[in-house]
Amino acid sequence: MKNLKTFILTSLLALAPSVGIAEESAYPTYTPRNLPDGVITSVGSDSMGELMNVWVEHYKKLQPKVTVQLTSGGSAAAPAALIEGSANIGPMARPMKPQEVADFRARYGFEPTQIKTAISAIAVYVPKTSPLKQISLDELDRIYSADRRRAGGAGVANWGDLGVSGTLATEPVMAISAVDDSLEQIYFKQQVMMQGGFISGIQQASDTRALFETLAANPAAIGFGVLTTPPAGVRILPIAQSKDERAVVPSEGTARSGEYPLARSLSVYVVRAPYTDFEPATRDLLSFILSNAGQTVVRSQGLIPISAQAAKLELDKLQ
Repeated sequence: MKNLKTFILTSLLALAPSVGIAEESAYPTYTPRNLPDGVITSVGSDSMGELMNVWVEHYKKLQPKVTVQLTSGGSAAAPAALIEGSANIGPMARPMKPQEVADFRARYGFEPTQIKTAISAIAVYVPKTSPLKQISLDELDRIYSADRRRAGGAGVANWGDLGVSGTLATEPVMAISAVDDSLEQIYFKQQVMMQGGFISGIQQASDTRALFETLAANPAAIGFGVLTTPPAGVRILPIAQSKDERAVVPSEGTARSGEYPLARSLSVYVVRAPYTDFEPATRDLLSFILSNAGQTVVRSQGLIPISAQAAKLELDKLQ
């Protein structure tokens, strides 16, 4: 696992050198404050569970008197816990829904404060020899989903069903998924398949390296996984919302801007009444998350840090 994380980290730095090490010095610096003993309770996203664990692991070394209790109950658990008062922070891998915001406002008289902390993005890969130039979310749904809640119609059996000609046209599509129950697979099912089920015969990659090795060895394969720089025998496909729309090349820049359709913000929601002081321990933990140290943790987990400018804007919400 350590070698895999090192591989992903090295690849991500190569993917976007303009926002890698050179930008780190521009992030806010975390300076530990003298805090009393305290407890922070976090309830929320399963998808952010590992990221929250690593953040807290690093934070506790700097603030040993602060205890952070983590519960991963899904993004939907965060608003409920904040409304009930059973959590100080609510990690969510999606924005709060209008009804969740309305319920929060009915309880407190003001809206929740959203602190954007990281970006999760997945990419679709094919062998370098593939004639496919781009792909849409509808086409991905037709390849991977048995239900086709997004695209409807018939599924994709052979590459010719996607308009590919030549010898590959009659070859069955070899569809490969990211690791089972991984952040990438869960998000793919939500965003592309609208929570539909996978077709039978989907291959599960054991890790990112295995995904790339399988793709490089099989001209009729397609797969998805964490956004990173692929090896020489594999390339990334630009993604379009639909077949008639412009396809977007995935990068840290297009993920941060919201142009790339398979990227999402990972946020922490908090209860903070307007014009009141922030609870000190909660503010301190969030300050760490938004700092150079906290965003370095984001990158080490195969995720995309928010920009230094965005980190400063989010930090301003804590003041």
